[in-house]
Amino acid sequence: MSDYLGLVCAGAAATQVEMALVIADEPLPAAYLPDIQCILQWQYAPSEHTLVSAARSAIAGPLVWQQGPFFEFRDQAVMFDAAASGESLDADEMLTLSLPPGRYQCLTAEYSDGGDIAGVLHQFRPVEDGAPG
Repeated sequence: MSDYLGLVCAGAAATQVEMALVIADEPLPAAYLPDIQCILQWQYAPSEHTLVSAARSAIAGPLVWQQGPFFEFRDQAVMFDAAASGESLDADEMLTLSLPPGRYQCLTAEYSDGGDIAGVLHQFRPVEDGAPG
């Protein structure tokens, strides 16, 4: 696993540059879990419920986290499929991610129960003022 996440400049006006977080690798169904501040990508599982439950359990365990980019979060973000233009999305084609304003680092970890459940977690961890990045 390497380079799962990256930041790119987005936005039409050169004076108002916004950053977009890009999730690389294969296209997987994804959801945002606000209680653990993670994007969850579904690799395989018998149901959504078992996948989400396993993710919440895994995050408390000994996952190997890959460090990703740092970013400043101001208000809210929207997640949508990279194949979409992003200019005219319907509500069911995007997810809104809400975090408290501040500086975050993105981290990624794969998890599995060793059987029929596996996923990828992309967590947003707050960064203390003065921390590197």
